[in-house]
Amino acid sequence: MDHYDNRHGGWWLQNEGERFLQPIQLTHTTNSSLALRQMAIAGLGVVYLPSFTVRSAIKQGELIRILLNYEPQSLPMYAVSLQPWRQQTKLIFLLEWLKEVLQGAILS
Repeated sequence: MDHYDNRHGGWWLQNEGERFLQPIQLTHTTNSSLALRQMAIAGLGVVYLPSFTVRSAIKQGELIRILLNYEPQSLPMYAVSLQPWRQQTKLIFLLEWLKEVLQGAILS
């Protein structure tokens, strides 16, 4: 199961620094990570989702993590502003907070 817009026909994974495309056969597609999580909980297949999407289901024993020796491909995250961001104190605090929260989500 995967997002409908997966144009690779697989999942990008990393193992010991080596990056590769793992081909998958899709049985279900959707544009919702939450729907994919619910389908996995219902036993309809394997999903590839961000940890924050499935963390509670894993803690509750509804899902298990597989492929423990493999990590997803790292993806950059960007913030865009119409005004120079260095002049926006609230934006700077928000970005620092997001960095801290998201880094914690990735590591837990």
